[in-house]
Amino acid sequence: KKNNIAVSAANFTADGNGVITLTSLGAGNYTDIIATSGVCVSNAATASLQDPAKPAITLSTIPAICAGTTSFTIPYSAPTGSPSKYSISGTGIVAVSDGDLSNPITVALSSPASGSSISFKLTVKNSITNCVSDDITGSVTVNPVSVGGTVSSAQTICSGTSPLDVSLSG
Repeated sequence: KKNNIAVSAANFTADGNGVITLTSLGAGNYTDIIATSGVCVSNAATASLQDPAKPAITLSTIPAICAGTTSFTIPYSAPTGSPSKYSISGTGIVAVSDGDLSNPITVALSSPASGSSISFKLTVKNSITNCVSDDITGSVTVNPVSVGGTVSSAQTICSGTSPLDVSLSG
């Protein structure tokens, strides 16, 4: 029974050490678990199963990037649940599935950054348990390229006088 509701009987085979592995059981309280071998029947047993905790990370402040940049980084802190892999997607982002997790995460863009921000959806995974985090969403700010050029009009400014106009070209 699972949570006092009858479930179908199942046949399992023990390994060479007599260990039986039950798969595909969800979290819950199991009672009246018995094993039979030929005409022998075990005493009833109980078990309580819980889903393992999902891995997680906390995003830190994501440094802004300039328009035209082809990558950005996602720093994070407070990893829990031993995440070792990550997956990321989003418009303009080169998608990664089960990449090796490092801090910060470096994200490649499919074309130079434009607009005011780039949003992403990220998950982290514990590669031993195969548990995957809930979706982690975020965005990086894209700053416009600053105006470049040269400043001319070198001048000496004396006390009590105003400077001449400065021009920027380029």
